Amino acid sequence: MAEPTLIREISTAESKLVDQLVSKAFGYQAPHQFFEDFPVWASDRVKRFGIFKDSKLISHVGVRITQFGVDRVGIVGAVATDALYRGQGQSSALLTHVIEFAQTQGLDWLVLWGSEHDFYRKFGFELVGIQTRIKVNDFLTQQTPSAARYKIQTGYQPKIFDLLQKRAKPNEIQLTDADRAWFEKHDTVQWMWIEDPFAFIGFERGMDLPHFVHEWGGNRITLTSILQQVVRRDPSAEILLHPLQMATLGVDLEVAHFNERLCLAKPLKGQKEWPDEFWISGLNAS
Repeated sequence: MAEPTLIREISTAESKLVDQLVSKAFGYQAPHQFFEDFPVWASDRVKRFGIFKDSKLISHVGVRITQFGVDRVGIVGAVATDALYRGQGQSSALLTHVIEFAQTQGLDWLVLWGSEHDFYRKFGFELVGIQTRIKVNDFLTQQTPSAARYKIQTGYQPKIFDLLQKRAKPNEIQLTDADRAWFEKHDTVQWMWIEDPFAFIGFERGMDLPHFVHEWGGNRITLTSILQQVVRRDPSAEILLHPLQMATLGVDLEVAHFNERLCLAKPLKGQKEWPDEFWISGLNAS
């Protein structure tokens, strides 16, 4: 008779065990670690569930509960199992546990990102939503260049979080003051910004988002100036955004060269339909 699978919550103080397991499973090479790209999973903003063999963490699934308009959503991430224990149902047991946990919390949805679509479909997750990729060069051809010269600064600037928090619409994840600590720890993001009129971009995130502008906002003219700098550095750079956001940037939908599904999602309250206007930005897609 097989031993029962024992699942327990992993505290923030123990989160280093998660970093070690997931870094190895996702192919991070020392000194780089998973938490550098995804600091939210080291924070107290998430629940971490694991299976241990003796004192060794062998499988993990995390969930971050957040507000998405009127819906409460659980973002599932850091799904990983030690190579020696794969194929034994560890991740399946943890996903089942997370689904049951989410139902006790009254959540409307669980969402995640992963390439193993057939595996996640067994648990009721389906590809939903839409996001668009547009080359930065294509974006710039539709903008009127400014004759003014602006000083582009680099590194994280607290105004970035302030702007994203205030800007969040009902179709976006709502950031709270409690999210600020993990958001500011994204050291592998290349932040670029102009003070006046304020605009910013977040470019790349370690192994996760190469060549992508995934956070952006502020004045359109100064934003264009920053993007001109980005494309000088990386001619292949692209912007990730929702089609509805293209209008706010003055971009013709015809220039979008790639549309894809936004995420995998599981409704937890009947056969609820995913609203296509929902959008999850790069750093929230954790």
